[in-house]
Amino acid sequence: MTPSPLARLLPLVALPLLAAAAPAQDPSGLGDVAGGPARDPGHPGSLPSNREWVADPVPVRVRMTYEGTKIHDRENLGLFGIHFDLLDIWDAVPGLYAHVGGYGAAAGGRGGLFTGGFGLGWRHPLGDGIEFDANAFFGAGGGGGAPQGSGLMLRESIGLEYAASDRLGLRVEAANIHFPDGDIDGQEVAVGLSWKGRPWIARNDIEAVRAYPATEAPDPNRLRVGLSGLSHQPFNQARRTDGSKITADIGLIGVRGDWFLDQNFFVTVSAHGALTGDVDGYAQLLGGVGYALPLGLGVDLEGAVRLGAGGGGGVDTGGGFLALPTLGLRANFNPTTSLAVHAGRLYSLNGTFDATSILAEIGFSTSTPSYSPGIPGLRVPDGTPLSLWQLEVKERIYFPTAGTELKNGGGMDTVHELGLGVAYPLAWDLDFTGEAFGAYSGDVGGYAEGWLGLRLRHGFERLPGTEGILGFSLGAGGGGGVAVGDGLLWNGRAGLGWVLSPSAALELTLGYTDAVAGEFNAYTAQLGVSWRFALPVSR
Repeated sequence: MTPSPLARLLPLVALPLLAAAAPAQDPSGLGDVAGGPARDPGHPGSLPSNREWVADPVPVRVRMTYEGTKIHDRENLGLFGIHFDLLDIWDAVPGLYAHVGGYGAAAGGRGGLFTGGFGLGWRHPLGDGIEFDANAFFGAGGGGGAPQGSGLMLRESIGLEYAASDRLGLRVEAANIHFPDGDIDGQEVAVGLSWKGRPWIARNDIEAVRAYPATEAPDPNRLRVGLSGLSHQPFNQARRTDGSKITADIGLIGVRGDWFLDQNFFVTVSAHGALTGDVDGYAQLLGGVGYALPLGLGVDLEGAVRLGAGGGGGVDTGGGFLALPTLGLRANFNPTTSLAVHAGRLYSLNGTFDATSILAEIGFSTSTPSYSPGIPGLRVPDGTPLSLWQLEVKERIYFPTAGTELKNGGGMDTVHELGLGVAYPLAWDLDFTGEAFGAYSGDVGGYAEGWLGLRLRHGFERLPGTEGILGFSLGAGGGGGVAVGDGLLWNGRAGLGWVLSPSAALELTLGYTDAVAGEFNAYTAQLGVSWRFALPVSR
């Protein structure tokens, strides 16, 4: 049995949405570094407070696709993909965009195969609402018993997107998928949908400030993220891949991001990984649409239909294609915080794993304003609350300690992982961090991790722009034959950070990772680059 590579993985595609739904921080006294916490002018290492907050309209897009590829040139494999695109990132190359996201098996008998990563793309309008779109993806993953090799995935595509409305797009692509040291390779057609938006992002850059401030426009954009627990109660016919019956309820934990298209309809993306139920490694990645109907007294009747991919942990989901309709109630305690309880049924459309599903979620909402005129470089109005964040791309290297073995008894080599993460400043120089990693080298294809933790950043008075870093995280991992026991991990690390510009920073840390109930333990080296930004919040 090959475990899922996304065991309890903090979902990659939800990370950019997480930034939008956090409580705003007081903008008074903010220092030079966008995305950092409010800084005390007397705090060692603080840079001069000589910049102003600038707001720019940033076009973004969420894409969902379905496509096929081949295993061993004869076995069909269907993949469901979700991506978050940051459009028009460089004026020198019009149409250039960056994206993060992932793919999960949804057909072909390989339920539990997942990958995650990032890439670049280019769009060019052709007229009549049609645009040419080409992109490349670099990712890591595996699982589902697939021959993914070390886990490195490359994907290139060209295609067309038709604008059915200002926000909705219809896509068709010709794609090539390749696992360089595995046996997954194919050229197929992908079809999908996209949703576009234009949130305003704030940065600290006085040189870009125009001579007049922004004026807040009506109808702000509403975004919500939820931290949720999910229980699947299997039906009698639910089986493992070895044919044995699944008898215990499966408990999962995960996150969800909702993007409201108007007052009621929303696009939703969610990802969950198993923590209980003896299915270590089971995970699911779903996307769909929902509707919230206000009932009064702060209570909404809320329904959603989600489709996507799931599997791993020996659960028989067939090809991995899942459907999860839910209906429930949401109590809105205030404009930013809510509690929801939903019930539904999970359908494994070509496997035996069907279940009754109960979800409990705490949600955090925010409304981000639109400004007029809708041009870059507007001065953020005085008194505007700001939600400060960092989006990070990371490379982690594991150097296993002497004698560390895989589950099959073989020795464990050096492992390279690709990672994405977010950081939210809690106070002065203390960050809350969320990270996700997937292996792409080291003969453990399919191994992946999700982490939550704290990071202390302390500036040096004699070395402006340099920070000492100390961090601790708890996480869950699985897949690739790595002996992580029940999957619970801890990591401690220390190192240095360098502020490259008001919106970019570099970090280098060394540390140690240990599986609490497993044989895996290793020294770590980690290099990360972060983009620091803020979201204005409607008052």
